[in-house]
Amino acid sequence: MANDLVSSIESEYRISEHVLRYDKRIKKIQSYVLSRMEERVTVNTLAELVAVTPNHLSEYFKRATGQNLHRWIAAQKVISAARIIEKSNIPASLVCSKVGIASESTMRRTFKSIMGISMRDYKRKLLAQLEFEIS
Repeated sequence: MANDLVSSIESEYRISEHVLRYDKRIKKIQSYVLSRMEERVTVNTLAELVAVTPNHLSEYFKRATGQNLHRWIAAQKVISAARIIEKSNIPASLVCSKVGIASESTMRRTFKSIMGISMRDYKRKLLAQLEFEIS
């Protein structure tokens, strides 16, 4: 149930192996974002990393992957947050700091936007699923 939701979001925001194999800039961006999950990652930072302007990078990323760069970064953070919620019982205020999102309200809004469900309801689904598996 809840795990299926995260898998479907991961699938939706996955960059194709073909793009990653042949596009060094996109590969570098993906590696950078995924390896710095606790940090705030901006398009400006990524643009500097691959030596282009932020606007050019956003357009380039969209052409190469079919995805909006801001939304893709947010999705990676939400997927990471969902995994943290699955594995621990830490409050939302700490989850946001673990995925590089500055405030709890931004975390809650972004989570719901990407996942289609609030963090609280996601946690409830996980608990219900766990209770079902136990019984």
